[in-house]
Amino acid sequence: MQVRNLRLVAAAAGAVVAILIAAPAQAKPVPVHRGDTLSGIVARECGSRDWSQAARDNARTNPNPNLIYAGQTLQINCAPGRSAPAPVQASSGWFAPVHACIVSGFGMRWGRMHNGVDLSAGYGVAIHAAAAGTVSVGYQAGGAGNYVTVAHAGGVFTHSMHMSRVAVRPGQWVAANQIIGYVGATGNATGPHLHWEVRPYGAAWGSAVNPVTFMSARGVRLGC
Repeated sequence: MQVRNLRLVAAAAGAVVAILIAAPAQAKPVPVHRGDTLSGIVARECGSRDWSQAARDNARTNPNPNLIYAGQTLQINCAPGRSAPAPVQASSGWFAPVHACIVSGFGMRWGRMHNGVDLSAGYGVAIHAAAAGTVSVGYQAGGAGNYVTVAHAGGVFTHSMHMSRVAVRPGQWVAANQIIGYVGATGNATGPHLHWEVRPYGAAWGSAVNPVTFMSARGVRLGC
């Protein structure tokens, strides 16, 4: 009888341990210190470089994750499975370059024209070709940083900027959804994000259009 009781106690203890292990992590308050970035906080607290979920969790109090400041308290949830899902293909054959929230839209911003959208994907997140095409690669120290342009069928060009690392070579043909680089903060950027532009008028740096509208017409939703 004593052995049987010990077995029951051990089984119950094992069940408690299993429940504790299975329980998802909860968001915890994390103070922002001088010099912190959202990607750095998530890397420190969660061991992950994808801060897009943290941006969504704190969007109500911090609509722009690039502008956190010392003295704030952020809610950080390191639960597994909360990273951004992979880009989804539309029936048109187009993909979102990343799955992340838009933190700065198309149009006039800060007294100048913002020719694309800023997507809050975290440092090192893969950037995908929105559709098949031929690649060109460049660097602008005071602007786009490391960037990749893809020339698509029909005279459409897409530009992915501020990359930490480029994953393609000039002149390379890429398939839709192929990785072309990784999110960073090179060039004129206050923190890691993807600045993404669409220019559909037959010239790589021709007139830009709103990427949200352009992709929506192709069955793809930009943003979170």
